[in-house]
Amino acid sequence: VGDFKNSEIRSRDAQASFRRAGDDVGQVDSLNELARVAFMRCDYPQAISFLSEALEKVGGHVRKKNQISGNLGRIQVHTGQWAEAEAALTSANAYDEEHHEEFSLAVNVLSLGYLHLRRRHFTQATKFFERAKGVIAKNDYKRLHIIGLEYLGELALEHEDNYRAKSILSYAYQKSLLMAPGSALVSQSARRLAEAEFALDNSSEAMKYGQKALEISTDLGERAEIALSRRIIARVQSANDRHADAVESIRLSLELLRRVADQYELGRTLLTAVEICAKADGHEDFSRMSLDEASRIFKKMRLDYWLAESDCVGGVASCQSGDLSTGFRRLSRAERIFATLDEHSRVKRVHKYLL
Repeated sequence: VGDFKNSEIRSRDAQASFRRAGDDVGQVDSLNELARVAFMRCDYPQAISFLSEALEKVGGHVRKKNQISGNLGRIQVHTGQWAEAEAALTSANAYDEEHHEEFSLAVNVLSLGYLHLRRRHFTQATKFFERAKGVIAKNDYKRLHIIGLEYLGELALEHEDNYRAKSILSYAYQKSLLMAPGSALVSQSARRLAEAEFALDNSSEAMKYGQKALEISTDLGERAEIALSRRIIARVQSANDRHADAVESIRLSLELLRRVADQYELGRTLLTAVEICAKADGHEDFSRMSLDEASRIFKKMRLDYWLAESDCVGGVASCQSGDLSTGFRRLSRAERIFATLDEHSRVKRVHKYLL
C-alpha cells in the first residue's frame, strides 16, 4: 500500500541481523526486499545494486536465483537494457512454467509485454498481455489485474485509440482507488488517465488527474512517477498558454528522470521540452540542447521510430522559429523513416507540415 519507509527499515534491520549470523539465504531475501522498495521508489540503480549483491550470495538456490534474475529483468526494462531484460525474463518464465510459479509467471509475462510495448512491438506486447491476463484471472491477482489494465491503456494510447485508452484507464483508476487509495496503483493509473484525457483535448480533466498523480507519487517518493506527472502537467500548462509554468515543470521532470536513469522516458520528455519551448519565448538554447540529447539517447538505444519523432519535433520547432530550410530537411527525413516503419498516421502528420 505504499509504506516504503517502514519496509526499508525492516529490511535493513533484517539484513544486518542475517549478516551478523552469517546467513546468506536470509541476506538474499532481505536484499531482494530492499530492491523491491528501491524499484517502487523508481531508484533503479540502487535496486540493481541490491539484486547484484543478492545474486552473489544466492549460491545453489535455483528458485531464489530465478526470482532475483526475473526481478533484475523487470528493472532493466526501465533502464534501457532491453536485450538483457528480455533474456532474464524469458529464462525466468521458463522456470516459472515448469515449476508452476504462477504469481512470478504473471509478473514476468506482464514485464515482457511492457518491454515490447516500449519497443513498439505491439503484436508481441498484446500476446504477452493476453497471456498474463489468463494467469491473473485464474488466480484472482487483483493488484496485477490493475497493472495489466494500465499497460493495456498505454498500448491503446500508443495506437492513438484514445477513447478506448480513457475507458480502460478510468476503470483501472477506479479499481485502484477501491483497493488502495494512497498507493502507487492510483498514482500510475491517474497519470496515464491524465495522458488519455489530454489526447482527447480535455485539458481540465488532464490537469486534475495529473495533479492527483503528482500528489500521491510525491507522498510515496516515486521519483519516475513524479517526473512523468510533471511532464503531463507541463503539457497541459503549455496548451493553456502558461508557458513559464510549463517550462519550469518540464525542467523539474527532466531533473528527476536523469536521477532515475530511465533513458527511454528521459528521451521522450526531452522531446516534450522541445515542443513546450517552441511555444515559449527565450528558451532556444534549452530547446536545442534537449533535442540534441534526445537524438543521442534514441540513436544509442537504436530506436528508429523515436529518432524519426525527434526529427519531426525538431523540424516543426525549426519551422516555427523561421528556419524553414532546417525544418523541411528534418521533416523530410522523419517522413522517410516513418514510411519505412509503416507508421502511416505519423506519415500523414508530417505531410500536414510539408504541404
